[in-house]
Amino acid sequence: MKKYQLNSELNSLNMFIIYLISFTFFICFIYNLYIKYVFGIVMWFLVLTSIYFSFFRNILKYKNVEFDSENIYFDENIIPLKNIIKIGNGKIYYEENGKHKKIFFRYNYYENNIEILKTFHREV
Repeated sequence: MKKYQLNSELNSLNMFIIYLISFTFFICFIYNLYIKYVFGIVMWFLVLTSIYFSFFRNILKYKNVEFDSENIYFDENIIPLKNIIKIGNGKIYYEENGKHKKIFFRYNYYENNIEILKTFHREV
């Protein structure tokens, strides 16, 4: 069976750009510390804090998800499509051993693979 991926190269490029911009902002923060510019220190601290809460806090939650017409694969786990409760943008809710769990993945609006997954899920 053919395996599809929910994560794409475009997602990796987006994450690289976020890392690059965050690193640049961090350098600006360090420079303002060096020149002891109080307004700059406060501003860049607030910017870095908002970037942390927006992006970096959730990075470890994202999984590389693959699927075929019968199962979803992530982190050496195999979840049958019949156990899937709901498929959302960036989240898949499923049931495992009577417990409801969810998988986070990087959702891309330009990828068509999520629609293929939803089609496979409706067919099961």
